Amino acid sequence: MKPELLNLLRCPFCGGGLVIDGNPAPVFRGAELVAGVLYCHCCAYPVAGGIPFLRTGGAAQPALQCLHRGMADGALAALLGLDEARGREFREWLAAPGTFTFRRGLELLNHDPERAYFLFRFSDPTYVVSEAVLRALDQPSSDAPGRALDLGGGTGHLARCLGGLRCVNEVVLADLEFWKLWLAKQFVAPAAQPVCCDANVPLPFAAGAFPLALCSDAMNYVWQRRLVAGELRRLAGAGGTVVATHLHNALCENPSPGMPLPPSGWRDLFEGVPARMFKESAVLDAVVAGKPVDLSAESTDAELATEPSLLALATPRAEIFRKGTSASAIRSSGRLSVNPLYVIESDGARQVLTRRFPSEFYEVEFAAVKRYLPERVELRAEQLEALATGVMDAGMEDLARRRVLLELPDHYL
Repeated sequence: MKPELLNLLRCPFCGGGLVIDGNPAPVFRGAELVAGVLYCHCCAYPVAGGIPFLRTGGAAQPALQCLHRGMADGALAALLGLDEARGREFREWLAAPGTFTFRRGLELLNHDPERAYFLFRFSDPTYVVSEAVLRALDQPSSDAPGRALDLGGGTGHLARCLGGLRCVNEVVLADLEFWKLWLAKQFVAPAAQPVCCDANVPLPFAAGAFPLALCSDAMNYVWQRRLVAGELRRLAGAGGTVVATHLHNALCENPSPGMPLPPSGWRDLFEGVPARMFKESAVLDAVVAGKPVDLSAESTDAELATEPSLLALATPRAEIFRKGTSASAIRSSGRLSVNPLYVIESDGARQVLTRRFPSEFYEVEFAAVKRYLPERVELRAEQLEALATGVMDAGMEDLARRRVLLELPDHYL
């Protein structure tokens, strides 16, 4: 972590500022604190792998004990939840050239269906909608770029998107699970500052620290939703913007419901700065059609009654609520790769891409990808080879717009 982050951090329990403990001696790599202990008036918190762990109990105590013994690697293993055998496998993986990838990291650090969610995140409809809304908000402004928070951001896919917006100059990625943040820092969003914290208690940041505060596909799974909404408003400040996407509607069926609320329930959470509510399906319609995202008119609770997923915008800034720029995928930098949802097979001079879901559950939950990801695509061998150079024909550009081709981080697969 950058020491400057301390200007933003607050203890979630006493609200006090945090400082770096001199004993044990902190470990720096250049200007980054990679291992050490932070303390406030009431608690001590470990830092391992450059990530502050602002939680108590559980893995915090073993990590602190390792740090006080000068065992930074042991602290990292404790926070990643690795036993001795898996810790040895983890170290071997890090040391093996060519195997240090995001996909392999998911296999090693996670053993439930959420692994597929993160691997295929860049093309799932939840991500597509959230990315489109963020880009619609990123309009020319006289305001200087500010800091953004991605709360419950997992392995950093939307944090990576936030980092590419003109209105953002720094991104903080917060999540409950340390292993997700570690993978984000290593692969997906290395420029973002990860902070491990629990959204069921006050968030460990100063008021007004984030003019843009995002929470996507996370509030459904946090019991203290009223606290989360209030904290996001506190962190956004009087003139900031809170974006909450993929809020599950309790009036509709959902394969992963969590703890949904009806539209009026989600709206009621954002008292003080009333939230305008929108249909996620309308945003996805715009993306598929390559049209602007329309934030100029909110939906009523009656209009949202049959909408499975909702999005909320809470801000006093009236200029936010307008039609934005095109919501189609925008390539910012780097080279394109074939979406990992596709299996590539050679058929003579052609390369055949076949869409293959990792499970029946994934296909049900993210069925909307069929609207923009075709089941089968044929490419000439030279077209695939052109991906390495970035020189593509119009057909390949269209496949990028439809997310058959994705701009993936280095060492993702």
